[in-house]
Amino acid sequence: MDLNESDPEIVIEGNLSYNDGELEVIISKTSSYFSTAPSEKVENALVYLVDDEETLVNAKHIGQGIYKVEDYIIRSGVEYSLHVEAEGREFVAKSTLHAPVKLDSLSYEYQNSSRF
Repeated sequence: MDLNESDPEIVIEGNLSYNDGELEVIISKTSSYFSTAPSEKVENALVYLVDDEETLVNAKHIGQGIYKVEDYIIRSGVEYSLHVEAEGREFVAKSTLHAPVKLDSLSYEYQNSSRF
């Protein structure tokens, strides 16, 4: 199969966690499908989080394309915006964090395996 080579594009992976009040954003670039080299990391980005009250919190650059906000108080029902400025481009993602779902029960059932 002939896969075309293309210019690297920015990839942004972000996770805002209820568990530890942490935002972690990893910024890298796409690479060739056949490349065995690790993807290029984006080191000089501006990364910040904005809540529904327009409070802006800057993420600290840790290194290796990783940006973090730690000990952040996360509120359910709030829309958060992640802003990334990298290589002259701006990226924005918005999401509302809903309250964690409480489980009222959990069960399992063993099923014998079969060929089909």
